[in-house]
Amino acid sequence: AQEDTTRHVKLMMRQAKAVTKKEEEQGGLVIVKAVYGVMDNESRKLIRRAEGGEENTNADKLMWHTMDATTQLQFWVADSSLHLPAVSKKHMLGFYDTLAFVSEDEWAIHQTQSSEQDKRECDNSSY
Repeated sequence: AQEDTTRHVKLMMRQAKAVTKKEEEQGGLVIVKAVYGVMDNESRKLIRRAEGGEENTNADKLMWHTMDATTQLQFWVADSSLHLPAVSKKHMLGFYDTLAFVSEDEWAIHQTQSSEQDKRECDNSSY
């Protein structure tokens, strides 16, 4: 699936670049960065740090169960609007199911960490 997606993105790139150029010229919609998938709270923190310019020594964790979707989404821009088909993103051209590659053990760890983080956030917000 990932190999097919790579081929699809290469095919979409020419159109996405043409759309980007047109949208830039008219001050329209340009997708600067798009990430698709599932991230745990730790990955979200890493992305925030990366956007803030802090050094990121865990770059391999940054894209955990995600994919870059910048080209794919720019491909679907027309007249300064994003026009997506009414299907799940994982079935769209240039996308794949990022969770299809997650083992049951990884998913259990992810669920446990998310639940613990949600509980901590709730406990902290009650003050």
